[in-house]
Formats: sequence, C-alpha cells, structure tokens
Amino acid sequence: MLAPGGVWASLPKAAVLAAAGLIASACGGGKSGGPDATLHGGDAGMPSFGGDAGLAFSFAGSGGAAGSPAATGEAGLALNIGGSGGRPSESGPVTKENLAARAAVAVCDNIASCCQTARLAYQASLCQQSLAIDYQATYRSYQGRAVTFDADAALRCLMQTATAASSCSFGGPSTIDDCNQLFLPTLAPGDTCKSSVECTPLGGSICDATVTPSVCKLVSVSTDPFAGQPRGTAGDPCFGSCRKNSTDTSCGSARSAQPGETICWSNDALYCTSNSLCSPTKAAGDACASDLQCGPLLYCDAWGTSPSNTCVAQSDSGPCTPTGIECSPTAYCDSSSAHCQTLKADGAPCTAYVECSSGRCSGHTHTCLTPLAALCKGELY
Repeated sequence: MLAPGGVWASLPKAAVLAAAGLIASACGGGKSGGPDATLHGGDAGMPSFGGDAGLAFSFAGSGGAAGSPAATGEAGLALNIGGSGGRPSESGPVTKENLAARAAVAVCDNIASCCQTARLAYQASLCQQSLAIDYQATYRSYQGRAVTFDADAALRCLMQTATAASSCSFGGPSTIDDCNQLFLPTLAPGDTCKSSVECTPLGGSICDATVTPSVCKLVSVSTDPFAGQPRGTAGDPCFGSCRKNSTDTSCGSARSAQPGETICWSNDALYCTSNSLCSPTKAAGDACASDLQCGPLLYCDAWGTSPSNTCVAQSDSGPCTPTGIECSPTAYCDSSSAHCQTLKADGAPCTAYVECSSGRCSGHTHTCLTPLAALCKGELY
C-alpha cells in the first residue's frame, strides 16, 4: 500500500520521460530561460485573466517570448495555466486531450518559488514532463467511457490549481472540487455500462457487474452522522464520541443525534458517557469498553498483557495490531514485525504512507517525502 491515490506507482516513469517530451512540447515545455526557469508569463503586454484579488492568470503556457515580463495583477503574481500559444486567443479551449499537459504546467510553473524557498530540488522541464504522466494516468480511467468533458470546470480547475500551487498549498487534484467534476456520467439507471464513472447520479450509483450485461444501479448513499456536528465541551449533552488518530478518525454512538447534542472528542480528554454528557476520559489503568473512553495517548487494551479492558499508554516499540492504535503519534505499526516502530524521516525507504512522518510515501521512488517535495519533483502520488 502506498500513499493515498498511489495506484499509479507501477508506471514505468523513467522509461517514458523521453516520450513525455512530446507532451511538454505541446504545452511549450521548453523555456527561453533554460530548464531551471521559474515563474513566467506570455508576451509583453498580453492581457491578463484576473479578478478582484489582483491575480493574473496567463494562458501563455511556457511559450512566452524570451525576456518578456510575466502578466501580473495588482498583487504582482502571475499564474500560468498552460495554454499552447503566447496569447489567450491563441491558446484555445481546455480539452481532454490537452488537460494533462496544461495541468502539469499549472502546477510546475507556479510552484517554482515554493520549491526554491524550501531549498528543494526543482527543474521546470522535468517537473512538467513527469507531472503530465501522472495526470494522464489519473484521467485514463475515463477513456472510452460514456462521459462528457466539462471544459468550463476544467478551466476553473486549472485556475484553482495554479492559485494553490503558487501559495505552496496544492494538495493534489482531489482537493479541488472543480477538478473532481471534469468528466460527467451520461448513463441512467438500467443502462448497460462498463464502469461506475458512466452512471448517474455521480456518487449515487454503480455499474453492477453481478448481472450480464453490467447495468447502472442506484445505491444508497450513506451519510456520516458525525459530519458537521458541534464539538462538545465538559458537561455538554452528547450523542457520541470521536477520536482522531494518526491515520484516521474513529467515532462511535449507540443512537442518532438529537437537536443541541454534540460530539465528545477523546483528543480533548472527553467522551460521551451513558448518561449522554461529555465527561473526562479515563486514565491509565481505568476500566474501559472502547478506545474512545481513554484519554489522549492511551488506548483500551482488550487482549494485551495488562488486565483486560483497561486504558494503557501507547508505545513507540511495543506489539501492535494492524489498526496501529497501540502506537504513539510518533510511531507506526510495522506489519512484518507486528511491533510499533518510529516514523521514518524524509528520504527513507517506505511501502506505505503510514510509515512516514510526512504522511507521504512516493509511489515512484518508494521513499518518504513531503507533498511539496513530491510536487517539486513532478510527482502527484
């Protein structure tokens, strides 16, 4: 298991980087300033596509004239979203054919200063070529499917991607709503299908492969009863408890929420008692029925060497189960040894994101690295 979204880890990336130069050249991969050129815009005097915030979105791609200034807004920030020519009128619409290349430009041309500030390795042309491959892999599941491409959403996706990249906060396409709405399903329930991405409504149906031929089928969409519920304080009426762990969030309740009720968080040293009030969590050695009843850095040990069903301290090196609840925030559960081990530093080899202190295991190099370091190298996953 790699980092979330790491399904493309098996791509033979190094072998196809040379071919990816064709992709980069389609969006102007070469730069007059050389491979280490950073932020740049289009020809001098080109119009900007900005808003009240003073951000200018350049459609120039990487094809700006040598020495030409970047198009900027009042904030002085030029955001390149990867057109194929020097001016907006020449760049043409965003299409599913040029989306991957333009998305790569939107990230790489706007993240350069972030990489330099963080003293991370960055090469513009390599970033674009490499990232285009990852983007192509992301969109490959829609090829040959009964979907429509929303060019307007794609343009908004590129603009928001460029903005996030320039602010050093880009977390990948899945973190931007418009980037998740690029390919819209066209098949109704009962229609023959090949993939769930073809079935409407989006997120509320599947392509049912248990019948022949496969058909689109409506499914019930489960709603999270804990989503959006207020965080309780000591003495507040409550309906359940939650706990944020290093890799996930666990919640529990015996009933649904009533008006005015809250969630007690064990991270705040509170849990929801049987009388539906947020009360202090239990200390080490106290009897417990679940991890949610134990305080921060504790868990409910039901099977260990301690007396069963008591709160015990998390460990940096003790035995653990696959959930890793027994491990401290600075450790993870190593599946091979079934013991907690210290989280790995950037650059260390890894097989899963839970092993890394950064929370990211590169799907290409299989090493721990920060999200920003991955983008500077041209990696989405």
